[in-house]
Amino acid sequence: MSKIQDAYIFAKEKHGGQKYNNQDFIVHPLMTSKILSLLCGIEDYDENLIVAGLLHDVVEDTDTTLEAIEHEFGEDVANLVYQVTKTGHNTFPISTHRGAVLKFADRLTNVYNSKNWPKEKMEKYVFEKSKFWK
Repeated sequence: MSKIQDAYIFAKEKHGGQKYNNQDFIVHPLMTSKILSLLCGIEDYDENLIVAGLLHDVVEDTDTTLEAIEHEFGEDVANLVYQVTKTGHNTFPISTHRGAVLKFADRLTNVYNSKNWPKEKMEKYVFEKSKFWK
């Protein structure tokens, strides 16, 4: 199996039972990874970034550790996941261009799926989440 297939199975198992807009949660990381694959294209294909897209919520939303991500998928993937994981007082410790691209894909997926959010929630989300670029 490929690293991407392994990451999909890992994320699906870890998010088992969780929901995202009344669908299995795995839909969200799949959409995030699809956006990343479209952004990367064939020329700049970045397998680790796509894998991180599948795993980006595993540490934040399950009992999985960054050490487990590193053990299974390598230091680069673990570092990307870390950059988009809320940690204590530091909302998003993004430190690289790839981390920012991953966070953008995650946010784009969330905004796309926010059709039924109240206007106030959407405004707060967009404003609050735009802070990660600063």
